[in-house]
Amino acid sequence: MTRTFFKSCLVVVGLLAVQAPTSPGEQIEFPCYRNDPRVAVLREFFEALNSPASPLAEDFLYAADRHGLDWRLLPSIAILESGAGREYANNNIFGWDSCRTGFDSVRAGIHYVASRLAGSNLYKDKDLDEKLALYNPNSEYPSRVKWLMERLEARLQSATVPPQPARDYSSILTPKKSPAKMMSESTTTARISITRSLVVFWLLTSAFI
Repeated sequence: MTRTFFKSCLVVVGLLAVQAPTSPGEQIEFPCYRNDPRVAVLREFFEALNSPASPLAEDFLYAADRHGLDWRLLPSIAILESGAGREYANNNIFGWDSCRTGFDSVRAGIHYVASRLAGSNLYKDKDLDEKLALYNPNSEYPSRVKWLMERLEARLQSATVPPQPARDYSSILTPKKSPAKMMSESTTTARISITRSLVVFWLLTSAFI
């Protein structure tokens, strides 16, 4: 049942991706991702960077899930290469092929780059560090991409971890009493009670004398 639903969902999303408007400012709705916390995290991350790619958050997720990529990889590359769509050419926000390759739309570029990172002979079966070293020869590039990926993961964790119930510190703040001290306090209380009773009795008897 779950597998059938997922396949149907992929078909629907695939059709949406093909038939969707090409403007990066336009947004399409992905039924499979309505309750996915990654959508809100990715949108907020882009918005914090003043990136116009925020409406394409579902495209980033669908492209990654479809091709078996880490969902954080494509956004992190896009942020480093173009500020996630703030400065780019040829609808190429990934700097793919040194920006020589152009795409019909930013959305098309997302799906194309995802397919190449996952399935091309150059990148296929490579781990993350190997993919990034091939993508950009700068020795610091992999660490920068992974730093952004860690930030995304941290945001996801903070968004999905339920708030912890308040702890009761009363037993810690209130010192425990020893049996001897408790006995002493009990004796003192009893003496005070007896004294009060005698005073009340004296007042009552005085009133009737």
